[in-house]
Amino acid sequence: MLGDGPARDYLIDQARWRAAAARLLERHTLERLSRAFEQMLADEVIGSRALTLPAFEKVVDQLIARHHARARASRPGAAHPSTPDGLDWSAARQQLERAVQRHGRDQRDQALAELAACDLQLVEFVERVRWSTLCEQPMQFAERRYAELWSEIASRHQREETAA
Repeated sequence: MLGDGPARDYLIDQARWRAAAARLLERHTLERLSRAFEQMLADEVIGSRALTLPAFEKVVDQLIARHHARARASRPGAAHPSTPDGLDWSAARQQLERAVQRHGRDQRDQALAELAACDLQLVEFVERVRWSTLCEQPMQFAERRYAELWSEIASRHQREETAA
């Protein structure tokens, strides 16, 4: 239970909360915001970073992308990201490099949202390696270590899928 902290924060900083609400409504439909809110409640990691409306605004794109990816993966006949049809290391590397080029170090949340829409394993990879490291260190210097980590993540996801 959050207690009265968020309500107290709202009373102290109403202008910032209202500005965040206005920006959210400009960028997203109520339906998309509802999906993001639903995902926030289901995702402890990202949800814990969205305890206020201004904080929710910072992670909303990532929440929408994760909700979309989860819905896509649960559709009958859809290829689940952790199946053998998932990304191999070269395709994963390509997605990671593209996200680094598009978003740079300062737009981590947008990059994670884009990667989650492609394959949730990419998000796990970034969380293990750290986004700043991917942005600062040329990929070829850690290629072998990254390929091994990707293989480990993919294998674990396959085992979990098989067990489920």
